Amino acid sequence: MKFYLAGPVGYGENGIEWKREIKEYLREKGNVVYDPIENDHKYPLVEKMNIMKSQSKRYFREIKEIMQEIFVDDCEFITNCDYLICYYIGRSYGTISEQGIAYYLNKFLNKKVKTINIFHESFNPDEWVLCCSDYVFFNIEECMNFLKGLSK
Repeated sequence: MKFYLAGPVGYGENGIEWKREIKEYLREKGNVVYDPIENDHKYPLVEKMNIMKSQSKRYFREIKEIMQEIFVDDCEFITNCDYLICYYIGRSYGTISEQGIAYYLNKFLNKKVKTINIFHESFNPDEWVLCCSDYVFFNIEECMNFLKGLSK
């Protein structure tokens, strides 16, 4: 199976910690796991963009161009995956966008992608996040139990 990991990017603890166990387990079972942060090496301007984001009104054209390339790449993988795993610890426009893409593909284009959402205890999901959820878990352990059931 193919999995896409959507959530806080891997530039801080929130972006690294939640993925570690999930990636290790899924890959150990022979699944393909796409972690967008692992693809950043294809985009040499990502690091520069992360600096520009603090002045996004000034650098909106540059940020837009970089992100459009990344967005197309991410959409292609989401289109071909079986599950999108979203981790919400705070409001994330990227994660919400990825989840919306997966929902659209599933409901309107008959793609097989299903959305798994993990809500950190501090996150209160809104109606948009909930409407695009196939599976909902309130911690990583619950999600891991579900994933272990998939691979039986």
